[in-house]
Amino acid sequence: MNKKINLLIGVILSLAGLYYAFQNLDSDQLWLHFQNLNHLFIMIVFILFIYSIHVRAKRWQLLLSPMEELPISPLFSATVIGYFGNSILPFRLGELLRGYSLSKDCSLKVSSIMGTIVLDRILDFAGLFLFAGFFMFIYPMEPWLKTGLLTISILLFFAFIIIYLIGQKKQQWEKINNTLTKIPNPIINKIFMFILNMIDGFSQLGQTKNKGVILYYTILLWFIYFLCVYLVILAVGIDLNWHQAGLLLIATTLSISVPAAPGYLGTYHAVVIYLLVSVFGMEKGISQAFAIILHAVGFIPFVVVGAYYFTKSSVRLGEIKIG
Repeated sequence: MNKKINLLIGVILSLAGLYYAFQNLDSDQLWLHFQNLNHLFIMIVFILFIYSIHVRAKRWQLLLSPMEELPISPLFSATVIGYFGNSILPFRLGELLRGYSLSKDCSLKVSSIMGTIVLDRILDFAGLFLFAGFFMFIYPMEPWLKTGLLTISILLFFAFIIIYLIGQKKQQWEKINNTLTKIPNPIINKIFMFILNMIDGFSQLGQTKNKGVILYYTILLWFIYFLCVYLVILAVGIDLNWHQAGLLLIATTLSISVPAAPGYLGTYHAVVIYLLVSVFGMEKGISQAFAIILHAVGFIPFVVVGAYYFTKSSVRLGEIKIG
């Protein structure tokens, strides 16, 4: 029931976002902006987004290395399949799809892999916090944006503390699990084995010797995302500087944490148009065109490439399970 309610809330928010973003839409003006689009810049953005998948896979490879040394190919495939899942499935089920896909190509359990995926996402938020902190010093932000960033930084701090403490207590968890396995209850055994495997994934950040390279890949990812936003600005031909491009990236990243229909439809567009019209003082017609294009360039490559790898893989949605 909770999932149905969450999905309903997401759909309602998406519809509200679409209404806010595209009420009084001038289709002729929209088509004119599409015709004047610089397609070379858009193609470069597509290439950069695909390259970002490779960078993310390389970072994930380092997070997994204390457990198992894996080649980049299955990691790239699983990562893009995860993006594909997040784009078409509710509740961010692409993360589970990503973990299950990789488990088909290695000896690791899905629950252990999911621990590293949680780490991967926390690193994303750490990168966002660093990126946003830089822009907070050079550009005045809206109060709601500062509040959002402060909330994320607090959650991030506590997440790292919790993960560190959990990683330090791994041996204690193993002792508890060994004790509980003597109890003839398969449900309890399965729950604690799942928890133990997750802890195994969490502890990898402390065990890896490549923390500096992981930081480098995190910064590189955010630089790529920033460059993609700025190239779309140039492709559409709107008058925004690099400071404003950074704020757009921060705001849209925060927007995808809001419950919404698959693909962040509506909520993403509403945030872009709010910034362009209400904060940057731009005309709504070109803001609507820009919102559609910015969302599309971050959606189409992942769906197309992800669908290709998903159909090539042996993964089937009905058989996904955590173990």
